[in-house]
Amino acid sequence: PVLIKGTPADPTEWPASVYAQMGNSRCTATVVGESVLLTAAHCVSNGGTAKFSVGPHQYSSKCTHSPHYRGNATADWALCQVDGKVGGIKFENVNTDPELYKVGDELLLTGYGCIRPGGGGGNDGTYRIGKAKIKRLSSGNDNDIVTYQGAALCFGDSGGPAFFVKEKDRYVVSVNSRGDISTTSYLVAVATDQFTNFSKDWLSKTGLKICGLSKDATNCRTSTPPLPEGKDFEIDTEVASLKGTVKAQYLDYFDNIVSVMTEFLN
Repeated sequence: PVLIKGTPADPTEWPASVYAQMGNSRCTATVVGESVLLTAAHCVSNGGTAKFSVGPHQYSSKCTHSPHYRGNATADWALCQVDGKVGGIKFENVNTDPELYKVGDELLLTGYGCIRPGGGGGNDGTYRIGKAKIKRLSSGNDNDIVTYQGAALCFGDSGGPAFFVKEKDRYVVSVNSRGDISTTSYLVAVATDQFTNFSKDWLSKTGLKICGLSKDATNCRTSTPPLPEGKDFEIDTEVASLKGTVKAQYLDYFDNIVSVMTEFLN
């Protein structure tokens, strides 16, 4: 067994998944932008350093805990600013859509950690992947996604990404946090208000871009085109005139929206 019921992955398919050094320990982490590393807060001190390699190149990054992590173990996120631009790879996409998956769906758990229930083995630089079913979703200030029946987290997998795979694309939907080192794993979801607030504030302060969160992020892995900005409309009636934009997520209802507003203005 590997990753606890997983299989070794083809490293060429997962170049943005790295085995990071944090002081005397190691955790899994994900490059999600040209200068951005995502991992677990419990893996590194707030303001601490995570070092990693991509190909022959070595990088160092300064990590920031989610402010919600103080007093809430389910807010186990850290974003790290890399000391340079990571080149030569495509970066994984973070997806914060809470409707992307549901209870009973499978997530792809990943990590560089141990391989035996209870601990042991692994931690050998081999990246492993395995599927597990969603048992419970995050809710309110409880950011955990709970998985079971299949692969399970082991020591060293902490900080790594869990993916939801959709057609040809995969999306980072959580960060590996905790588990019983046997069958059940706790993954901190990114489709939560606390992660959204944390990441927006961090991006604003650093000026960096994260694939899936920043519309102008570059070298992102997904082949899915970005949503359009929206569609403009202009209504002119005897009573009043109105100009505006229907947001991207409502474009399927564009004609109905314009029709209703036109009727209202008349």
